[in-house]
Amino acid sequence: MELIVKIAAAGLTGTLLAVTVKEYKKEFALLIGMGTGTVIIWLLLDSLTRIKELLAAMVTEAGINGEYISILIKVIVIAYICEFAVQFCADAGEKAIGAKIELAGRVLILAASLPILENLLRLIVNLAV
Repeated sequence: MELIVKIAAAGLTGTLLAVTVKEYKKEFALLIGMGTGTVIIWLLLDSLTRIKELLAAMVTEAGINGEYISILIKVIVIAYICEFAVQFCADAGEKAIGAKIELAGRVLILAASLPILENLLRLIVNLAV
């Protein structure tokens, strides 16, 4: 509960600063937005580490192939980073650049998923034979 209060406070403070500065220097407002986003992600690092440790323990206990979990985590991280960047571009009024980042994220997610797709196709071929 305490963490969300800190995150909300950082977000509201950043928003107030950005709105105030935007009237005078739009570029500084964008920098404030980036800084605020960075602070929020920094505040989440401990929670993200705990989630990673819990997933690792569950994978070990369940005997699941760690490669699949690693790919899943990569896909999630790519999606979050892309969403952050796309939202920043939208805030800056550069939706076209944001769309390119989103497309790149989709391609990277597909590329990261290729080992799983390859194993799935092998399984299908082996079942068909």
